[in-house]
Amino acid sequence: MSTGWCILSYSSFLAWVYILIQVSFGRILQDITNSYPGAKMTIITWTGSMAPTMANLCAFFVLFATRRIHFTSTLIIGTIIATTGLVLTAISPNEFTLLIAYGVLYSFGYALVYNAGVFIVVTYFPPSHRFHVFSTSFQMSLLPVAVASLPISDFMMTNLNSWRLFYTFFAGLIFILGMVGCGFYRNSEHLEETADSKLTLKSTSTSIKVKIIVCASCHAVSYLFIAMAINTPVYILPKHSVDLGLSLSAGSRITAYFGVADMVSRLLTTILGDFLLKGYLRFISPTFCLLQAIAGGTLGYMSDTEGQLVLYSVIMGTLSGPLMAGSYAVCSEVLHGLYVKEVFCLNVFARAFGYSGGLIVAGYIYDMTGSFRYVFLAMSAMQTVAAVFGVAVLFLQKQLKLYL
Repeated sequence: MSTGWCILSYSSFLAWVYILIQVSFGRILQDITNSYPGAKMTIITWTGSMAPTMANLCAFFVLFATRRIHFTSTLIIGTIIATTGLVLTAISPNEFTLLIAYGVLYSFGYALVYNAGVFIVVTYFPPSHRFHVFSTSFQMSLLPVAVASLPISDFMMTNLNSWRLFYTFFAGLIFILGMVGCGFYRNSEHLEETADSKLTLKSTSTSIKVKIIVCASCHAVSYLFIAMAINTPVYILPKHSVDLGLSLSAGSRITAYFGVADMVSRLLTTILGDFLLKGYLRFISPTFCLLQAIAGGTLGYMSDTEGQLVLYSVIMGTLSGPLMAGSYAVCSEVLHGLYVKEVFCLNVFARAFGYSGGLIVAGYIYDMTGSFRYVFLAMSAMQTVAAVFGVAVLFLQKQLKLYL
């Protein structure tokens, strides 16, 4: 196996572990709230949202760090910070220290480790590589894999019987994996960054620059609203199931169905991307946003039984996959191959606010109504707005194509 495929395998496994910790927060949410009587759900759900938020918010910073101190140093620093964060999480006495330990420290370490893995894979699989779409999209398929792996977290919580021991175990695991990864990353320090595209603009007038900025911004805003809605079910379904009178295990199963459907959908999109979808990925966003807005708002609001929630999870998981899989390749189509890395970082920067904002809205609605039911209608509205901005990108692309 070549070095590039070894790097892809290792970074993907490491990312899976971190994402499993992230999505397990929803499984542990009930246990955490029991440990902090009287704590505001808004604070706790915000804490859970900080890991994906920080990973996206810090994309520009991590790209800068990997260029200045290289991949190995970034991995080591991120591992130490994330490990420290989980250890402090395990001993947090209240929701505010939990916010600092998990929401800030662990999440920042997660951002360094995860993004370093994304950028080192791009280094080995540049846009000209035959499997560029597959390799750069593979990590984007790990979120549903981790969600489908929630029974692992359920098994651990059942046997450990403590969310504090759960985080202690994972603190040791990510530290060991991070130190092992230094050997993989150290061999990559000699590699130089490859250009995204050989295309150039025929004109660099102010009007063209404005169109480029507006087009990239519309793409980012679209993904801002996508992010607000797309991951929220993973965090609220376990608690929502309990509120409906179902068991916590049933809630984990319902969430796992969402993960499996999302995983299969993402993997299919990723595998077919290099052969069938390249050049057409930009049409996926507005189309599937509208489908989610219609199906999600209706099914989510009306579901009361486990069977109905399973149906909701399967449909929404299936529709979520194409929106997130191959997002790097989608960014390469936004400006017809120009400024791909910049568009990608802008995309994930916008998603940072979306992931956090979506769960804050969900927590606020729960605090106001005592139920997550109205959150499904809010997510439907978010996807509708995302579709509108996705259509705006398609319109602006036609204008830009005249200058390439």
